[in-house]
Amino acid sequence: MASCCSPNDDLWENHLSDDTEERLECPDDTISEQLVDLAQSKEASSTSGDATSGKVQPKAKSWVFKHCQKVGGKNVCNICKKSFSGGSTSPIAYHLEHLHKIFSTSVSNSSGQSKLDQFVKCGKARESKISKAIASFLTVDLYPPHLVSGMGFKNLMALLAPGYQIPNRTTFARNFIPTAYRQLRASLEKELEQTEFVCLTSDMWTDDYLHCSYMTVTAHFLTDSWSTRSVVLSTKRFLLQHTGANIATALNAIVVEWGLHGGPKFVIVTDGGANIKLAVELLGWYHVECFAHKLNLCLTTNGYKTVPEINALIKKCK
Repeated sequence: MASCCSPNDDLWENHLSDDTEERLECPDDTISEQLVDLAQSKEASSTSGDATSGKVQPKAKSWVFKHCQKVGGKNVCNICKKSFSGGSTSPIAYHLEHLHKIFSTSVSNSSGQSKLDQFVKCGKARESKISKAIASFLTVDLYPPHLVSGMGFKNLMALLAPGYQIPNRTTFARNFIPTAYRQLRASLEKELEQTEFVCLTSDMWTDDYLHCSYMTVTAHFLTDSWSTRSVVLSTKRFLLQHTGANIATALNAIVVEWGLHGGPKFVIVTDGGANIKLAVELLGWYHVECFAHKLNLCLTTNGYKTVPEINALIKKCK
């Protein structure tokens, strides 16, 4: 019969035999003393108290107690005020995770390991990078600053960067986002300086809820690599009457603000309103009426019904 022992089994056998012989030769009193010493060492290792003061360090609390408190001998959730009896924290953890979507950011277990955020240090340089990245996220995807105050966003950042302290929404609105805007504007101004030809588009609309008007101007141009670029130069409230002269003044102010004045004659695409036509004429720019706007007018005003060819085509499509 083949042996299942490994090549190192002889070494284990020799070690065990030597240990057995030492135990057999050891008197009973010595064995008792060794057992007492072993028990004392285990008791000392189970407590982390100071050897001189004799104080025992209290057991670390679970992460769930950040979101609940003791009331009348029961644990009560700070969010929904649900109470839990008993000393186990598992029901509270399940409640927080599944109902409130709050999760632990620690790596602690029954052996008493420390939390992860005690080892992950977030220095000032890293905090600055994370804050700038959040500001970029808010501005690029057009999210409001108060998103950083939401519990879901806080849980996400606690998981991704445990040592990071999220600034409040006012800090993002007054500091980080304006800084990001100034940096982006400086980069865009430099890009426009190197552009020879720029086409503009503009539109005006009224917010029926707030009863105020707005004007947006967008610049379109080609880069050195022949890729198209469209950037919004301005979106502002229009407080004056929608006359041709007032619109012309507003358009010219935006062009001057971005340093586009003095260049070649601008081409601007707008709707076919009489006031915007007059404004472009006063500025001496070349005007192109928006085809999509004219097509929309044809469809929304039933103008297509007066064209037999279009009616015939619609009937065939149906």
